[in-house]
Amino acid sequence: AVAALGNVTLSGSTVLGGTAENSGTGAAQGGGIWSQGTIKLDDASTVANSKALTNGSGSARGGGTWSQNGTTISKQSIVDGNTAQAYGNGSAIGGGVYATGNLTVGTNSVISNNVAESNTSFASGGGAQTGGTATVKYSQIEDNRVTSATSSAQGGGLRTDDTLMTKYTTISGNESSSLGGGVIARGNVSLRYTTISGNKAKVVGGLDLIGTNATQNLIIDQSTISGNISTNSKFGAGIYAGHDTDIRNSTITGNVESNPSDTKYGAGLSVKHDVNVDLSSTIISDNKLDDGSSSIPDSDIAAAIGGSNATLTGDYNLIGISLIGYPGTHGVSNGAPGLGPLQDNGGLTKTHAVLPGSPAIDAGKANSFTADQRGTGFQRTVGAAPGIGA
Repeated sequence: AVAALGNVTLSGSTVLGGTAENSGTGAAQGGGIWSQGTIKLDDASTVANSKALTNGSGSARGGGTWSQNGTTISKQSIVDGNTAQAYGNGSAIGGGVYATGNLTVGTNSVISNNVAESNTSFASGGGAQTGGTATVKYSQIEDNRVTSATSSAQGGGLRTDDTLMTKYTTISGNESSSLGGGVIARGNVSLRYTTISGNKAKVVGGLDLIGTNATQNLIIDQSTISGNISTNSKFGAGIYAGHDTDIRNSTITGNVESNPSDTKYGAGLSVKHDVNVDLSSTIISDNKLDDGSSSIPDSDIAAAIGGSNATLTGDYNLIGISLIGYPGTHGVSNGAPGLGPLQDNGGLTKTHAVLPGSPAIDAGKANSFTADQRGTGFQRTVGAAPGIGA
């Protein structure tokens, strides 16, 4: 629909039903918008129902948008229903968005219902793929899909090889046929006031934090990781920590893993070999191993396959069952969390309310946070002491 050798800015505008197609050896890029500069979608702009399509050996990149120098989606803008489809021998990358540079999504914007699909090769970034930093604030990445019939598919919602930063964001309902249903991040991570829920993959349904390009501890603060599913996982279901990670005042519950050996790899938190996860005032409980029985045993924290030297540190947590030794002297071990369902309890993201009688009440620490995950107006400390969890 649009091709530019420079920058592209849309304000209150719609790009609908564009197609970039290549049947030979070359790539098809930017079904809706292709830019050798930057792309900015602003003031409720939309890119929808567009396709990057290949029938030969070339790759399909950016069903909705393709940019050389970065993409910004802001002020209630939408990227929805786009497809990067490789019918031949090529890869499919960035169903909704492909950005060689940075990707910024903000102020109630949405990346949804996009697909990256390859018949015989690699597929990545069902919702979005970026080679730079991915910053997502006050927005949603929902119901995107990445799939490959015969090869690896990575990042149903989002994949970044660089830094991931989120705040007041929801990443939910995304799916991958192999790795990282919600997000794959290879660099540094700062996840704050964020809900990762209902994502699904063969391996790591929620957050696949590989960390191969990370230069510091990964950070998860005041966030909820809930209801993510791995159908054949040796690396957990909710969070895979592939690099040293700090998790504070968060809730990790209701995630489910299954695998042919019925081995617990940590449906809530799965930790790589030689990696330490420091937990503070966090709930990791009521995550499950689906072994085909009617009881479905708990599987909260464990080492990933080959993770014999994985370690935990921290205090003031509510931990269900951990197969990694936990040295904390405060908090609750082997405790039922006493949580309500994931729902709108106020604020910008869905959360699990702590129910009356929960052992998490008055048992945590604030870690300098004045509000909980819901944000301003929802005090972190209510009663005798802060509660444990998001």
